[in-house]
Amino acid sequence: MVDIKNPQSITEQFRTEKPLLGAPTRLLTFSFLFLLISVLSYLGLEFGYKAYLNSRIQEIEDQLQQLTSTVSKADQEKFIVFYSQLVNFKKILDNHVSASKLFALLERITNKKVFYSSLDLRVGGRDLILEGVAGSYAVLAEQLAGFDQEPSVESYSLTQSQFSDGRVQFRAALKLKESVFK
Repeated sequence: MVDIKNPQSITEQFRTEKPLLGAPTRLLTFSFLFLLISVLSYLGLEFGYKAYLNSRIQEIEDQLQQLTSTVSKADQEKFIVFYSQLVNFKKILDNHVSASKLFALLERITNKKVFYSSLDLRVGGRDLILEGVAGSYAVLAEQLAGFDQEPSVESYSLTQSQFSDGRVQFRAALKLKESVFK
């Protein structure tokens, strides 16, 4: 509420604050200093450090040229041939199929009352064909259940079974996962 009788209180209410006189000058000074430091840094990097780096590059290229001239062309070609042979050998080893993993897998999943008489492995199709003998059909069923529970076996099928001489001769085809061969 405004008191009309007291004119001094009215002027105090509408009095404006004093503007900050030094703030624009300080901001302008800071901006100028920042610009000056940026320009000096750029010039120092462009004409000082860049020249230094270029001279170091030239020195290293000269040293490399000297090393190249000390090795004969015949030796360079022999090294290139040897290096390419190493690279090819590494590629062959990386793609090499390790049969030892397969035997460890068979040992792990084979029932103690089953033995295999023949093994045919087709790596390209990841097919493994086993021919073997089991003590009975119950043992053969346990063996097939072992194939079913093994995560490395993608699928399997019993292609042939025959009871002969108190034993069951069988033939099973397994499709193995690719991880078995790597």
